[in-house]
Amino acid sequence: MTTKEKLIREINKLPEKKVEEVYKLLSSIVNKKDKKVKLKTYKLGGKFDNVSVRELAYEKNSA
Repeated sequence: MTTKEKLIREINKLPEKKVEEVYKLLSSIVNKKDKKVKLKTYKLGGKFDNVSVRELAYEKNSA
């Protein structure tokens, strides 16, 4: 028997008031979404604006 089935069986045994509490708890867990943080970028007019810095780093390490 899976855990989900065991959970449902236990919830069915609870009084109605407790079922509401369990629902609130579960909905708060399920509905959480991680906020994406947007990083600000700046055009500084420098030599790295249109260059892949990662490629340059690997070229210098391999040479």
